[in-house]
Amino acid sequence: MKTLLRSVFLVGLSSVANTFVSILRNKLLAVALGPSGVGLFAQLLGLQSLAVGVVPLGLQTAALRYIALYRNQDRELLARYLATSVRAFLWLSVAGAVACMIFLRPLTLWATDSQA
Repeated sequence: MKTLLRSVFLVGLSSVANTFVSILRNKLLAVALGPSGVGLFAQLLGLQSLAVGVVPLGLQTAALRYIALYRNQDRELLARYLATSVRAFLWLSVAGAVACMIFLRPLTLWATDSQA
């Protein structure tokens, strides 16, 4: 019970610290960049979040499901599944990075609506 309370406290403290750092970062960005710079930063951050959500193609959910399913049944099948999942994550990450590099300029122009 003591370990559980300590873990809950540490997770809560981490969440509070993360929120504080985020607020501080946003304030510093607002002062340094001004309103239009903060808007541009928010657009690019949204585009980055979109890429992070699309590239894995939901493999995290599938991996978690099958790990839970095979955890107590077939260790060899679980090991093969994990190896295949890691390879799939690796290839999707590389493909996503290459796609981002190829489409960097058009995506930037589209997101910022700028020709600069």
